[in-house]
Amino acid sequence: MAGMTMKSTLPRITGFLALTTLIACVCVRAQESGQLSGGLGLAVGTNGTTEAPVYQIAGHAPTEEPLFFGTTASVSGNVITFATQTDLEDNDIDPFTADVLASGTVRATATVNGGGAVTSISVDSGGSGLTATPTVTIDDPDANTDAAEATATVAAGAVTGFTITNGGDGYSSSNPPSVTVDSGPHFIRLASGTNEGRYFLIASNTATTLTIDTGGLASGEADATAVFTAAGGDSVEILRGNTLGDVFGVDDTEIKFSDGAAGAGGSPSFFYTDWVYLWDVDFSVYVAYYFNDGTGSKPEGWYKMADFFSNTPRNDTLIYPDEAFILARRFSGDPGLTFDGELLLTDPQLKLPAAGKRSLMSNPFGSTILLTELLPTDAMGTTSTKFYAANDDETGDLVYVLQNNAWSKFYHKTTNISVTEVATCTAVRLNGTGGVASAYLAYPPDPSSLSAGHKCTISAATNPAPDDATPSNGYTTITTGAAHGLEAGDIVTIKDVNGYKTNDDNSLYLTGEGNETSVSAEALVIETSTNGVWVVQSVTPLTFTIPKSGNAVYKDGGYWATGSGGAGYTGDAKVYFIGNGSYDAKGTATVSGGKVTGITGISAGTGYGTTTAPQILFSSGSWRDSTDPNQDQGNFPIGPGAGILISRHASNSGVETYLKSYNPANPE
Repeated sequence: MAGMTMKSTLPRITGFLALTTLIACVCVRAQESGQLSGGLGLAVGTNGTTEAPVYQIAGHAPTEEPLFFGTTASVSGNVITFATQTDLEDNDIDPFTADVLASGTVRATATVNGGGAVTSISVDSGGSGLTATPTVTIDDPDANTDAAEATATVAAGAVTGFTITNGGDGYSSSNPPSVTVDSGPHFIRLASGTNEGRYFLIASNTATTLTIDTGGLASGEADATAVFTAAGGDSVEILRGNTLGDVFGVDDTEIKFSDGAAGAGGSPSFFYTDWVYLWDVDFSVYVAYYFNDGTGSKPEGWYKMADFFSNTPRNDTLIYPDEAFILARRFSGDPGLTFDGELLLTDPQLKLPAAGKRSLMSNPFGSTILLTELLPTDAMGTTSTKFYAANDDETGDLVYVLQNNAWSKFYHKTTNISVTEVATCTAVRLNGTGGVASAYLAYPPDPSSLSAGHKCTISAATNPAPDDATPSNGYTTITTGAAHGLEAGDIVTIKDVNGYKTNDDNSLYLTGEGNETSVSAEALVIETSTNGVWVVQSVTPLTFTIPKSGNAVYKDGGYWATGSGGAGYTGDAKVYFIGNGSYDAKGTATVSGGKVTGITGISAGTGYGTTTAPQILFSSGSWRDSTDPNQDQGNFPIGPGAGILISRHASNSGVETYLKSYNPANPE
C-alpha cells in the first residue's frame, strides 16, 4: 500500500508540467579564490493535503568552506595522491586523517553550565568506518574568545565519547554551541582545468590518497585518469557532503516539516508527514523519505517510505551536489525553510543525461542567469556529447524551466551548432541615460593577429592589499610585455597568471594546509584572482589597472587578450548586455568567415548606469520557446528559485556527459 501511495503522489514528467507553485533555494559555496555568503528562504506552500500534496523543487550543494585545498601529485586509476607538507619546524604533515572522508557522520550535542563553559558532549550518532581519531571542532562562544576544545574516543569504528580538554568561556546554556566531528561523506571538487567544477564522491582515503567513487564518471570515462591530470597539478578542494539529516535536521526540534506527531495513537506516522523525494542513482527513480518523531517503535529520524519494517534511520543518506530533490507538502501551513550558503564563483559542470533520460535540478546559482548561460553556444550540436539541436520541439533535446507558477519549454535550432570558440567583446560605451550606446569587438581591429596585440604576454602583476576606504588602492596593476594600446573602459581577458597564495591582508604566504609562511617556496601555487574579465581602469603605455585586489604574489605566466570573433559560426548570432540587474539590451552579432565581425542593431535597454560597463554575452540566436518558434529566447531569464528539467530525446545517440555552465558571478 505504501508503494501505491508513493506512485500516485510522485509526479512524472506530465505531472511536473502541471505543478502550480515553486519557490526553490539553491545554496552553494565558493572556491578558495573568493566567497559571497547569504541565505535564501524556501516557501513550500500552505495548502497541501495528503490527497493533493503541493510539490516544490529545490537543490542543495556543499555549503561549508573547504577543509582542504591544494594540488594533486599524481593519479592512477581512481586513486589520487597528494604530497606531504612540511611545517615551520620541518616536520612532515600528512594532508588527511585516514578514513574520515568516507565514514558515517558523527553527530554530537554540547551541554553548557551556568558559568558559560562546555561541561560535556553527548554522542547522538557515533558514525562508522573510523580507524583514527577525528578532529573535534566546537563553535566559538557568543562572548569572550576562549573557545572550548575536546577530543573524541573511537572504538569499533565509531565515536563512543568525548573528553573536554578546555571548557571555554562565554557560551550560552540555552543555546549551546554546535559540535562538528571530521566525518561523513566528502566530495573532491576540481578547481582548475578543463573539468573545473566537477564533483566526485570520495569512496575511501588514506593519509595521502583519495579513492573516488566511479558513480561520478561520465560515459567513456573509465577512471579518474580520464578527468584528472595523471601527472598531477590539478587544483582541488575537498568539501563535506550534505546528507538528509544535514539539510533538514535529525531531531524533532530541527524539523520544519510535519514530522509524524499527528500519527500518535498507533497510526503509521508516514501517513501524517511531509515527504522528501531523493533521486536513486542505482534505480533511476525518485524515492520518498519521511521523518518519524519517535512515536511508536521507530527511533527518531528519517526513513524510506519502503522501509516499513526497518527501525534504522537513514539520516546519512547523501544528497549529491547540483541534483534537485522534491518536497511534498501534505499539510497546511508554511514551514518556511531557510538554507544558508556561499555562492559558487566558478563555472560548474552541468550533467547532461543519456539519450531518453531526464535530469532534474534547480538553478545552480544564487542569482538570475540567462538560458544561454545555463547551456552555452559551444555545448550545442548533433554529436553524442552535445545538447542535441533540432528545428522543432519534437526531435531535439529539451529544457523545461519552472518559475512564476508555470513551465516553459525550450529547444535549440540547428543554426550555430558548430561553434568551437564563443566570441568575446572588448568594449561597451554607455549612453547618458543608463542604456548601451555601442560596442566593438577588439583592439586592434584584427582579432586573429596575435602580433598586433590580440594576445599579449604579462611580465608582472601587483598584489595590493584590500582597502575599502580607497578602492583604487586595491587595484591590481598589470605590466605587459609590449605597448598595449588599451584605453580606460576597454574590457580585457586575463588568463594563466600563477602566483604564491597569500593571506587575507597579503602580508604572508599560505601553504596548502592554510598555514602562514614567509618563504615563497613553501607557498601554495595557484591561478590567481587576477585571471578573469575586467574593465580597464587606467593606463600607461606598458601598464593597465583592473578593479581587483590580489590573492597571490606573481610567480610566472599569464597573458591578456582583447575581444575575439570566435570560431565556427554559420549564421548571425545574438549579443546580450548584462549589468546592474538589467539584461534587456541586445544586438545582432554579424558573422563572416565563421566568426563574429561586428555588432549591429543594438537596442539600448535601461538601468545599466553611466559609468560601469556591463558584461557582454554572445549567444547562438537559436534558442526557441515551443510556443513561439520565431523569437530568439537566449536571454530568457532563469531566476534563483527556478526548477530546471533537461530531457534528452530518445532517438539521438546522446551519452551521459558534463557541460560547462557559465556562472554570472564568475568574472571570466
